[in-house]
Amino acid sequence: MDDMNEKQWIEHARSVIARMGAAGRRGHRGMAASLVELAELMDCLPLATKRNRSVVSMSRLERKREAARGRILADNHAMVQTDDPADLLLRIAAQIQALDEVHHDLVGPDQPYDPNSQWRIPGTDRDFLLIPRQGAYRTSRKEGSVDDRIRLVRRDLMKSHRLLPAHMNGLEVRLTWRDMAGEWPVGLRLAGAVFPDLCFELDENDVDFVVTGVECDGQDSQIRDHLETAHHERCAALVLPELTITPASLASLKAHLGNRLGWSTPSADPARPLLVVAGSWHEEDGADFVNEAKIVDAYGYEILRHRKILTFTDPELRKERIRPGDTINILVTEETLIAFGICLDFCEKGRGGPFEDLDVDYVLVPSCGWRSTMQGHIRTADLMRSRYRTRSLVVQQPDRLLPPDERGKPLGYVLLPREDLDLRVSDTHVYRPWTADVAG
Repeated sequence: MDDMNEKQWIEHARSVIARMGAAGRRGHRGMAASLVELAELMDCLPLATKRNRSVVSMSRLERKREAARGRILADNHAMVQTDDPADLLLRIAAQIQALDEVHHDLVGPDQPYDPNSQWRIPGTDRDFLLIPRQGAYRTSRKEGSVDDRIRLVRRDLMKSHRLLPAHMNGLEVRLTWRDMAGEWPVGLRLAGAVFPDLCFELDENDVDFVVTGVECDGQDSQIRDHLETAHHERCAALVLPELTITPASLASLKAHLGNRLGWSTPSADPARPLLVVAGSWHEEDGADFVNEAKIVDAYGYEILRHRKILTFTDPELRKERIRPGDTINILVTEETLIAFGICLDFCEKGRGGPFEDLDVDYVLVPSCGWRSTMQGHIRTADLMRSRYRTRSLVVQQPDRLLPPDERGKPLGYVLLPREDLDLRVSDTHVYRPWTADVAG
């Protein structure tokens, strides 16, 4: 559907509208089905139509929306047919707004028993996840506008929902629900930590490699200090780098969080950090290895696991000896969508990287690499920021192949979620293990 011209799009839209009106859809599931179909229509708008016909009067849009809302409340999803592309686009936008509002009024920000089935809605040729979450950074409309005009952007029309494909680039999109009771506010503080002088132990040959251990003096005490600092600075999340947390270090990290009453300050506020991305590790899984990150809560209980999707190849063309993951993991709270990646998952420079079309509020990424790796992270973070207002935190440990001109200079790289992502790699250099800032 993406290569239609305007005439073809009008014909397709008319057929969708006719089918929607005749379907006899009822209740919130019927509304969800209509909302997904119309969102797909907006998403396949020809570029010229999108640019030339999408600026409309807000008062006209509001009148159309109120009329559509009245019909939808009566389980009537019918729309007036028209061949005028500008009027057709306006009516579709108004119907989307009305469906978005009424469906959310019925369903609300519910606590799902199984979000992957409960929020799954069939589309034209694939399934979607219709998530009743507004999110932290939604609207693109400029505040204080002096006129009555607005550009129709599907994402902004659906102010109460997020729409994600159930599969992207051959990967399953999997939701995990977590009740945080409003503990993840806008303007939260995020943190990352790297480990000075950490060295990797490898099982390697001419074809591939796997990390089997690390050498890092006092790593357990460093981890404890980072957890305590994250608590005292009221950080919402702490990210540790890729391939730095062995199973023994993970057990120590969880135990320390579990014994937090011995070091955390009692208060009415929730224990912090709310989330810890405990680096990742090359773990055995049957006959294979996987590169897996554990995400745990403030008390060390595991929330979810993410397996690296894109395998690394070193300069000698030796591959990371792992079985790739097949899932994009997203944590859903009352207000927020948080995605997780590992290194190349997020810095892949070719088109169609796993995260480029993912409408989430935050992405938390443990990484390991050098300058070019961080260049890819900056590019993806900038792209997601401009498309979806996503805030990204990448914490990157230098690996043993750090270029000689950088060896001994920065301890690592931390990409913080800033408003302005016009950054150089040198802007992400860190010269002490701990880094934290408020998400801009």
